[in-house]
Amino acid sequence: MVSTSLIPFVALLVSAAFGAISVAWKSGRRETAPLTAIFACTGFWALTNLLASIESDPATAARFLVFAHVPALLLGPATLALLEVISPDPAGRRRRAVRVTAAIAVCLGLVAAVLPGSLHGVRATAWGWMPRFGWPSLVIMPVGMIVPLAGAVLASRVRTRPRVTRRQARSARGVVFCVVLSLSAGISTEYLLPLLEIPAPRVGALSVALASALMWLRILHASDDLVVTPHGLARAMLSELHDGVVLVDPAGRIQGCNLRFAEMLGQDRFDLVGVDLASVADLPPALLHGRLEERELVIRTPGQAAMPVSISSSPVCDRRGERVGMVVVFRDRLAVDALRRRLLASGRLAAVGELAAGIAHEVNNPIAFIRSDLNLLASHLQTLHDTLAKRDGIEPELRVFDGAALRIESSLESLDRVTEVVADVRAFAHLGGRTQQGGEASTLVESALRLARLLRGDAVTIELSGEARSARVEAAQDLKQVLFALLRVLVGESATGGRVDVGLEPGAGWLHVTLRADRLEAPAAALLARFPELDSGLGSADPGLAIAIELIERVGGRCRARADGADGLAIELALPLAEDASA
Repeated sequence: MVSTSLIPFVALLVSAAFGAISVAWKSGRRETAPLTAIFACTGFWALTNLLASIESDPATAARFLVFAHVPALLLGPATLALLEVISPDPAGRRRRAVRVTAAIAVCLGLVAAVLPGSLHGVRATAWGWMPRFGWPSLVIMPVGMIVPLAGAVLASRVRTRPRVTRRQARSARGVVFCVVLSLSAGISTEYLLPLLEIPAPRVGALSVALASALMWLRILHASDDLVVTPHGLARAMLSELHDGVVLVDPAGRIQGCNLRFAEMLGQDRFDLVGVDLASVADLPPALLHGRLEERELVIRTPGQAAMPVSISSSPVCDRRGERVGMVVVFRDRLAVDALRRRLLASGRLAAVGELAAGIAHEVNNPIAFIRSDLNLLASHLQTLHDTLAKRDGIEPELRVFDGAALRIESSLESLDRVTEVVADVRAFAHLGGRTQQGGEASTLVESALRLARLLRGDAVTIELSGEARSARVEAAQDLKQVLFALLRVLVGESATGGRVDVGLEPGAGWLHVTLRADRLEAPAAALLARFPELDSGLGSADPGLAIAIELIERVGGRCRARADGADGLAIELALPLAEDASA
């Protein structure tokens, strides 16, 4: 019997080789699961025949052969699945039929394997063991032929459908040829000749494996079906794009799309296969007839909401130069509009900054004159006070002079605070300039705190803990803007009587800054939603926060916001220190 093992052994090798190729190509090229399933079935079928052929005990050989019903019956559903890949059914009935027929095939195969009388035994011939089928097998065999025959009929009708491509018609003819060849060889050698007790080699598994391999090499590969197919076209790369990419056939039906396009429509991308692209978007007439560049239109989601997009399209041709479809790229204009709004907001902020710098410069001159006049007035009052103090009986007048001196001293202290604020505003208004230099961490934090205290006054307490006098950071003015933007959020959202603590802790080349608000008016979760993702500030509705996050990333820092208790929020910053400070 060992010499008769060559046929199932070759069938097993062919199935394993092309099955491995099918699995490898699926990951980077296309949806090849149906072909993988076909080669898996032929491989299992060939394995049962191989184990039976090398077995010398008839009873053991019969136990192996009885399990050949399962893979043979599953070839029908796999054929339907392959036809669905070649020419998708827009209604989705074929996909449901694949699942139903596969379940029925497994059940019938297992029934034939365990039901007594399915196989009465085997008989030794020159070509190996010949099975002797019982009545269950005689009933199951015709039933198992229904599904592949139905697949062949459906494939023959593909080329008669309107707007079918030459590639689809060629592939459908290949399916018909392979089904007819496989059924002819398989039924005759595996079932018909054994029923007639005519010795012959059993080549069912080998014929199906070779026919599937031929279809792979000649029909699919030669016609570029492995390069331009549904769910194919550089799937791994397309899945990472932020734009929607769709492959449509010349008739405008969707043959495949990436995950982003399905997310735009709120649907599963597999459900979109076979759908007319014009049903989801107001397509311009020139889309399917040439190349488009950045045409604006709207697409409709299942909820009838209009989404503004811009599209670009490009034809896809096979190796012979025939156009087999179009690649259409959908770019969400909402994100572009958000970026445009951020740029406008940045421009307005820059204009406000220049205006603030000009105002601060103009305010400095009157402050200098007022300080000079107050100092001169204080000097004259002191001289007059000293002169009058030499006289007797004018103590009430001297007390008036003392009160005036205190008022002048208080005014000078207020002017000093105003001068500090004006200096902070001027420095804040010149952020990002080419003359920007590093600075001490404590100095820039204290400057940001002075500006933040102007927001709510005494309604919210802002305290600084920790020192970093010797620690220096690069781009000190940009980091001051970061701190002020974060403090503005915490102070603005704090309840009256709340407290914001700012902690500094330098070490190991980093400056760790912790901002903690203990009592917020809104829930911490709502405030956390205002913080953009650290890799992109496009999603933030607060331009100041978005710009602050970008500045943190620009200097190589890190930012993390988290809830701190029921009503609190903590923001943790890690900023790199200057090289001379960290050395």
